[in-house]
Amino acid sequence: MGFSPLFLVMASPVLLHEFPSKAQFLGILLVCLGAYCLNLNPREKNYLAPLKSLITNQPSRLMIIVAFLWALTTSFDKIGAKNSSPLFFSASLYFCTALMSFPIVIVCSPNWFSKLRANLAKLILLGGLKAVDMWCHVMAIASTVAANSVAVKQSSLLMSVGYGYFLFHEKNIKQRLFGCIIILAGVSLLSIL
Repeated sequence: MGFSPLFLVMASPVLLHEFPSKAQFLGILLVCLGAYCLNLNPREKNYLAPLKSLITNQPSRLMIIVAFLWALTTSFDKIGAKNSSPLFFSASLYFCTALMSFPIVIVCSPNWFSKLRANLAKLILLGGLKAVDMWCHVMAIASTVAANSVAVKQSSLLMSVGYGYFLFHEKNIKQRLFGCIIILAGVSLLSIL
């Protein structure tokens, strides 16, 4: 997912007629480079290993496809927000997604209603949090160059590194901190522009 901002930089000129400045592009590159460094394994001493995994590892290939699709849908999110409002677009998008998913739920999960009833409070909480998340995302991309806001959103990788270290006792924290510092430099550059 760390490549989403780069894909968006490529899609934005075509779909949104947006061009980041040179300094913004540098900030986006730093965020992507930092995300790349998070995937390096210091024992391998092979700096191309994350790229090679795109050939040998199916989940990596699928995530690159997801990152590309996410860049495209972010462009469409901005178009929708600009042609209506961030709040209306966010609500409409999730309403339509729920409406289109409902028949699939009925067919694939025969006891869907009992599951819904048993987990209603959790689903309401999750749905509310996701609604706020989507609204903030659409507000951010509507108010600036979309690739900038997506690059800043990648700073959530910093929390993932923290969770990995403190909760799961992952190793290679020094190397991961190097990637985190690069991400912070990119986000800092984007925030001062």
